[in-house]
Amino acid sequence: MKRIPIYKFYKHKYGDEMLVDIVDYDVMRGPLGRTPICSYTFYAITLVLEADEAVAVNGRSRRPSRGDIVCAIPGEVWTFPEHIKMQALNLIFEKEFLLSFFNDPHFLDRFNYLQADRPSPFLLPDKETFERILGLYRQMQAEITNYDVKDQHILRAMLYETMMLLQRVQTVEAKHVEVTKRRLTDVPVSRYVDDFVSLVATT
Repeated sequence: MKRIPIYKFYKHKYGDEMLVDIVDYDVMRGPLGRTPICSYTFYAITLVLEADEAVAVNGRSRRPSRGDIVCAIPGEVWTFPEHIKMQALNLIFEKEFLLSFFNDPHFLDRFNYLQADRPSPFLLPDKETFERILGLYRQMQAEITNYDVKDQHILRAMLYETMMLLQRVQTVEAKHVEVTKRRLTDVPVSRYVDDFVSLVATT
């Protein structure tokens, strides 16, 4: 069996230790082209800007489009097309970046989309939430690239805000269930009402 490449967090990319980063998929395109099946040792929350190709996390596949978000926890297996063209921003972080501040070993357990048994790794935010999260990504990117000394408290605050916003977002499966329930309730009820009105009209 072929061994799956594992990517580790580059903690000293900017000199001093940094356990959070925003990585543009333009930078990742080369490595992912060489290893389209891979795994990470860190958390990854990918904000899709443009795509027309299937991506899978632990065998759960989807053709994402702008506004989709893909969440993965350490150890999960990503599968990309060999010639990936997707435009995206990837928020990556080590759990220690948050746990060292909140001093709670179970802090990440409160986020449904970061659990191994979550219904889907794909989230579907509304447009307003997507744009707000994209703004946070851009601000984190600016904080990391524009300053020699990165303010980790600012970055941690923006990461926390992003995670809380994502907690409100439905997964692909949840949204599908919601739509299905709406169809199952709305359609039959309206049909019975029409039949009742018709019956009353003929008596």
